[in-house]
Amino acid sequence: MNNSLAGLKKYLTGINCISDIPDFLHDLVLSYGERLSSLLVTIVLQKLDLDCREVLPESMPLLTSGEFGHASVNLAKSADGVRKALEGDKTIIVPGFYGLSEKGKVTLLGRGGTDYSAACIAHCLNASSLDVWKDVSGFMSADPAYVKNAIRHKRMSFTEAAELAYFGAKILHPQTVEPLHGSGITVRLFDSRSLSDKPEPLTIIDEHGTVSEQVVKSISFSDQFGILKIKGPGVGIKHGVLAKIYNQLDGANINISSVITSQVTINLLLSKADLSKAKRVIEELKLAVITKIVVINDISLIAVVGKGMLEIPGIAARIFSLWTMAQTFGLLQMKRVRLLKSVRY
Repeated sequence: MNNSLAGLKKYLTGINCISDIPDFLHDLVLSYGERLSSLLVTIVLQKLDLDCREVLPESMPLLTSGEFGHASVNLAKSADGVRKALEGDKTIIVPGFYGLSEKGKVTLLGRGGTDYSAACIAHCLNASSLDVWKDVSGFMSADPAYVKNAIRHKRMSFTEAAELAYFGAKILHPQTVEPLHGSGITVRLFDSRSLSDKPEPLTIIDEHGTVSEQVVKSISFSDQFGILKIKGPGVGIKHGVLAKIYNQLDGANINISSVITSQVTINLLLSKADLSKAKRVIEELKLAVITKIVVINDISLIAVVGKGMLEIPGIAARIFSLWTMAQTFGLLQMKRVRLLKSVRY
């Protein structure tokens, strides 16, 4: 523990000296939250005479794509090392949230990245299931903080869970299910607030899921997105414009969540944190066809999720009817979320 704290102190002193935080140092310092937690848990369990040991991601190594702040795990290159590092009958404690680039740099896996770390390790070990303990009652039909009579779903598909996580539900890291597709591994969600000798999973997430009687299973919302409106006569149909914009944003490590085009406008749905940067890099293209770029950051994105929604007619019509009502009566953002609950789960 003293060595870890000394290392962290050294890096923080360096940041203070240079009055800057390079990306590699940012990720390294933030990884210490997981490192120290893992070490503390290991020490406590050993004091209780549990036969356990700690294994760090860098000692496996758990190799990543190398992007700072939001890297992905390279499963193919990590699998053999993970299996060998975790051999034996001992209980093994592994800090999540970060991995190691092929250049040896610590790279974070993003918010909630511990879930994603666990899923990647489960994939490498070909585990029978991934058990995740959270201080929630499983996946609900809506956020119970806003919808008091939200109901719990006992089963969900990987796709449903990923959609909800990506668009605001904070139960799982959005990438958690990616390593599990096609593996036969299920995710079992447990409530850490109600421990028992024989705990039962509150929600089971697998490859297939089920279609509920009401089709719509859950809603989530996020205020972390914005829209970049790229305007100009013919901007949406002129050959090569969209490709140049895509390439420019990709080179700047900016992800496009969705795109809608018309003849005179290209609308890009982006992370709110990327809006200003995206506007700047597109302006650098100096495309004559673009006459104006507008940033819209005061939106709330609402996701309505349910297996079978695309195949069963009438669902979207009911949802958009409710949305129209919300706009007509000028309801506030959270009231829109409450109103959508009347779709009936």
